[in-house]
Amino acid sequence: MRNGLALGSVVALTALLATACVVEPPVGTRPAPLVGVMPGDARAFQYGATGREVLDHPALRERIIGLFGPDWKPSAESGGKLPTGAAAFFAHSSPPQLVRMEGANFIGVTGCMSSACAGNRGLILIREDSELLLARVDEGGYAHYYAWGTPATRATIGPTVVDSAWRALENSGKSRSAGAR
Repeated sequence: MRNGLALGSVVALTALLATACVVEPPVGTRPAPLVGVMPGDARAFQYGATGREVLDHPALRERIIGLFGPDWKPSAESGGKLPTGAAAFFAHSSPPQLVRMEGANFIGVTGCMSSACAGNRGLILIREDSELLLARVDEGGYAHYYAWGTPATRATIGPTVVDSAWRALENSGKSRSAGAR
């Protein structure tokens, strides 16, 4: 009798948990975007094999500086928001990786500050045609978001998508080894 009661309780609990885990998002809320890292895809290297090569690529250099505007340089020089400047968040950078999000391919480069890699990290996402650049700089827990491109292209992707790309790259494991220059 005890075994039957215990077995019945386990079955009932399992059924309850299986049905209780499905929750619809609130009305009007967009579901989490689907983002995937495409490991080993050669398209990730069209601007260089290292994060530093991508950041210094002649076709991208001015766009990346434009992406961050005055925040690219230290605030003492530029009047920007970042005391060290966004460039410092990519002192150590990962190899580029191809990220698929919102129906487009992006080249993702993660980086971090030399002196504080754990808390001061950055991400740059470059759409394959380089007409849209997105970035996130995590300054000790405070995130700054940036977008470069036409107003129509910038409006299509917001911070939620950039955050999803950030998590996908972190989970891929390569961004943690941001030691390549």
